[in-house]
Amino acid sequence: MLNAIARALQLDDVEREHLFDLARADQPGAGPRTRRAAASSVAPGVQAVLDALDGVPALVRSPFLDVPAVNHLGRALYAPVLEDPRRPANFARFTFLGPRARDFRVDWPKVVGDMVAHLQAAAGRDPHDRALTQLVGELWGWPIIGRPCGSPA
Repeated sequence: MLNAIARALQLDDVEREHLFDLARADQPGAGPRTRRAAASSVAPGVQAVLDALDGVPALVRSPFLDVPAVNHLGRALYAPVLEDPRRPANFARFTFLGPRARDFRVDWPKVVGDMVAHLQAAAGRDPHDRALTQLVGELWGWPIIGRPCGSPA
């Protein structure tokens, strides 16, 4: 049925995947889930690859815009993002809440739109993810799963 809908709407691969994600999320038992704990680091081999990229800033970014690993030039380039003491650093948190975000980003309004679109796509893939709900709540100042924004975890 979904394939027929996707064909009728002439969806591309990304749109088709999103449609199937939405359908899965609506299945009975698709209650709140928590993604695996955000890795504050990556496997040593991944860090070795990042470090081997000499002359190129490189980082690892999660689907929720966490930054668990970065090479030397990446640290220099993204220093304002990485200054946040919360780990792992997060591009969305920096963009919305970072005091230096507007100066760091050349086209801050466009970046904000891109961040919103990225988080919406992540929510489409897993709308019941508690970690994503917490991040979005933090960004918009909403209460985060039973505790006021800004309270200790």
